[in-house]
Amino acid sequence: MDRLSKNLNALSVDPRNLIAPISEEDVTITFVGQDEAGEVFQGADGRCYEVRSQWDKENAPDPLKRELILVIGISGEEEIKWIIETSNPGSRIIIVEPNLGLLYDAIQRKDLTALVNPRVSVAAVPMEEIGAAIENYLLTGLIVLASNIRIYGTYLYRNYFVNEMRKLVEIFSLTIKYVYFSLGNDVQDTLIGLENNLQNIGHMLESRDLGSLKGKFQGYPAIVVASGPSLEKNIEFLRQAKNKALIIAADTILNRLLKEGIVPDIVASIERYPELYGYCYAGKDIPEEVVLLA
Repeated sequence: MDRLSKNLNALSVDPRNLIAPISEEDVTITFVGQDEAGEVFQGADGRCYEVRSQWDKENAPDPLKRELILVIGISGEEEIKWIIETSNPGSRIIIVEPNLGLLYDAIQRKDLTALVNPRVSVAAVPMEEIGAAIENYLLTGLIVLASNIRIYGTYLYRNYFVNEMRKLVEIFSLTIKYVYFSLGNDVQDTLIGLENNLQNIGHMLESRDLGSLKGKFQGYPAIVVASGPSLEKNIEFLRQAKNKALIIAADTILNRLLKEGIVPDIVASIERYPELYGYCYAGKDIPEEVVLLA
C-alpha cells in the first residue's frame, strides 16, 4: 500500500475525524523542497515558509494532568508525535487544520499513521466550519476536559500564520463558552432542556430556518433592550428606530414595550422554568411577527 492510500485509510478509519473535500482552489500553498533543517513551502503569492522540527517546549503538555489539547496545524509531523508521546494518557488531542492545501500535502507526503490513536482526532475543515467541529467534539464528551485546555501551534502557524492562529484561538474560546452555557447551570437544568427539545421537535420543524436570516440584517444596527433607567430615557428613540434597526428585547421587558407601542423584532429567553412563562408569556397578546429566540 502506497503512502497516499495509507494516509487516506488512517484518516477514514476513525468516524470522529472531520475531513473536508479538497478542490484545486484550496491548494494555495505547496511543498517545494527539503534540507537538513526542514521543509520549505511556497504560497500562491510566491512567499516561502520554512517548517522546522522544533518544539514549543514552553507550551509542552502536562504529563500529570488530563488535558484537551488543540493542536493547530497538521504539517508538524514530528511535533504532533511528540505531543502524543508526552501528554497524559487521559488527555485528548484534536488536530485542527483550516488550510486544506497543507492537508493535501500531508496526505500526499507525510506518515499520518500516528494519528490512528483513540486519543487523537483530526478536524481538517475550512475556517468557517471549525467552530461547529469543536462544538461537536465537546458535546460528545470532551466538555469534561474543557477546564484544562492547551492550545498548541505547530511551527508553521506560530511563526508565519499568526493571524490565523489568533482567529482560531478566538473561535475555540467562543465555542467553549457557548457549549458551557448551552448545557445549563446544573444537571437538572440540562435534563429539563433535553426534555423540552424532544417535546418540541414538531414545533422546531415548523419554525423559521435560521439559515434564511443570514445576511438579512447586514448593515442594520442591533439594539438590545432590557429593563432599567436607560429604558425610560430611550423609549422615544426606540419608537423611531423601528424598521431602522434590529430590536432584540429581553423577555422581562417585552410586555412593557408592547404597551408603549414598540414591537421588537426578537424576544430572547435564556431561562426555562414555568414561572418565567407565566410572567412573560402566558395570556399575553404577542404580535405574530415577534420571533422567539430561546
